Amino acid sequence: MRALRSDFAHTALSTSFPLNNDSGILSKRLTLSLIQSTYPISHIRSMTVALYSLLAVLLASSALADDPVNNTFAYATFDSASIHNGIGGYVSFQQSGDGKGSAVRIRAAVTGLSALNQESFLWSINALPVPSSGQCEATGGHYNPANIQEGKQACTEDDALFLTNCAAGNLGEKFGAMPRDGTKTGIDHTLKFDEILGLSVAISAKDAPKTVLACANIVLGSGPGLDNGNRGRVAGKTCSSSSIV
Repeated sequence: MRALRSDFAHTALSTSFPLNNDSGILSKRLTLSLIQSTYPISHIRSMTVALYSLLAVLLASSALADDPVNNTFAYATFDSASIHNGIGGYVSFQQSGDGKGSAVRIRAAVTGLSALNQESFLWSINALPVPSSGQCEATGGHYNPANIQEGKQACTEDDALFLTNCAAGNLGEKFGAMPRDGTKTGIDHTLKFDEILGLSVAISAKDAPKTVLACANIVLGSGPGLDNGNRGRVAGKTCSSSSIV
């Protein structure tokens, strides 16, 4: 038991006293003797357990702080289980970089579109969240903080024109219509990640009234399918051309 006390005390003191001079060695030996004579072995064992527990907590806290998933991803998740159009999957948003070089990486992995009688679909970030009633038409028009006059100038996939010609939420024209397989990606340097949290993503038909087929709120999280009350809805209702351009 004395050997255990000696080993513990030696370890605890190894970073506290210099070993390259006589005074340091003497100070360490004196303090080591004091610990061995003062503390019983049971106390030393308790101290060892406490130190390891503290180390585990510190390591876990550091891992959470450095976890890029929780800090930089958001998802709009469509719940196909409870909707008649059968649209599921998600659209993800990832913060990339900061300052002038920041961007938002967008990835769509939407399911169920191939069963619908349409070759491609509109998709957008809308200005309002999905209300508790689930009415997708209540999510408003495109998220448009710069008040771009849509329809008066062409919004295309040329990212040099995103700031001047495109509403920030007009994903369908900035990155192309969503195909039937529901996959689409893009990088947008004009979107602000923090500002789109709490807004909604809408998937719409390419008919005259631009019928909204599904919508879901954009929620900060670590992955799709979050069971947090913000899963998507299907409207089966229409929006006027003034609300979804």
